[in-house]
Amino acid sequence: MANPDVAFGFVATPLLRSRPYSVGVTNASIIYINDVVALEATGNMITAAAASALIIGSSLGYHAISTAVAHAPVADAVDQEFHAQDDAGATLTQTAIGQIADHVATAGSTYTKLSGHEINAGTQASTIGGFQLLDVVDAPDNVVGANAIWRLLGVETLWNVTTGV
Repeated sequence: MANPDVAFGFVATPLLRSRPYSVGVTNASIIYINDVVALEATGNMITAAAASALIIGSSLGYHAISTAVAHAPVADAVDQEFHAQDDAGATLTQTAIGQIADHVATAGSTYTKLSGHEINAGTQASTIGGFQLLDVVDAPDNVVGANAIWRLLGVETLWNVTTGV
């Protein structure tokens, strides 16, 4: 059975910790639930670009464009695991476990408010990337192949690098 192509972002599973971050009034894009988020130089949270080294975690809320929010919760524990779907940009197999990949920062749903972010399967390699593939999520409707849901660990995050914002 093929996996359904239904992106939902990077879900913190289980949620280890959340902390509040500010979203600035100059925020130029919607932040969806489960979007991968980063810090900008102002200290505000923004949607993380693919290949960002300033990732802080996954947004636990929805935040509209140009709307200041003082306490936007983020799953930001340094050892936080996430579940996310791959984008089927390449075929990932069991041999991808332990490899590293970036995310694809695709817009979310204005209806469900859920993120469209996915694992960029085409960037899977042994070096440099935002997330390490830990395993395929063990679920009856999830199989290794296109659009599989993976367990991930953030490795190229602001909390794991030696330089600041």
